[in-house]
Amino acid sequence: MTEREESVLRNRKMVQRTNDFATGWKAALVNFGWFDDPFLKQISSQEFQSSFEKQRATLWIMKVMYQRLVSLNHILKTFLEETDYKGQIISLGAGFDTAYFRLKASSKKDIKFVEVDLPDLVLRKIAIIEDNHSMKSLLKNYYLAHQVEVPYLKSADYNLIGFNLERVTELMPILLDCGIAPDQPTLIVTEFVLPYL
Repeated sequence: MTEREESVLRNRKMVQRTNDFATGWKAALVNFGWFDDPFLKQISSQEFQSSFEKQRATLWIMKVMYQRLVSLNHILKTFLEETDYKGQIISLGAGFDTAYFRLKASSKKDIKFVEVDLPDLVLRKIAIIEDNHSMKSLLKNYYLAHQVEVPYLKSADYNLIGFNLERVTELMPILLDCGIAPDQPTLIVTEFVLPYL
C-alpha cells in the first residue's frame, strides 16, 4: 500500500469515528430527555452506547451538541414550511443522522431528502434501517442498489447514497438521478463533513 493510500484509509477511519462519536453524543441528549428522537434512540442503543460511555461526557459538550441539534432541526423545519414542503434537502456527510425520519414522522408529508456519505458508512446505515421497522415503514417503495462503488437506498422521497465526496465533481449526475431538481429551493447541510475535504 502506498503512503497516499494509507493516508486516505486513515482519513476514512477518522471520518467514521466522527460519525460514531457524534451519534453517541446525540443519543446521550435523547437519553437525558433533552431532545426527542425515537429513531436515534433505536439505532444508538447498541452500537454507540459503549463508545459514548468511554468518552466521559462533559456538560459543556452536551450543551454544544444540544444547541447544534436543536438549531439544525429548527432550520430544517423552517425551510420545509417556508417552501410548503416542496424544498429539497441534501445532507453531505450525513452519517447516522435521523433528521429525515424525524421530519417525516412528525409531518406525514413527502420530503425530498438526499443523504450522502462514505460507502462503508452508508452500508452500515442501510443495515440499521433494514433492521428497524419504524424507520423502514416511513420509506415508500424503497429498494437497494449498488452501482460501481456507490451503494444506494432509494425511495419515493428519501435517498441514501454511498459516495466519496473527494470526487465531488462527479456528484451532480447522481443527485439528478435521485430526483433533485436544480430549479427548486435546496438546502445543503454540511454538519461535520467540511473539515475532512
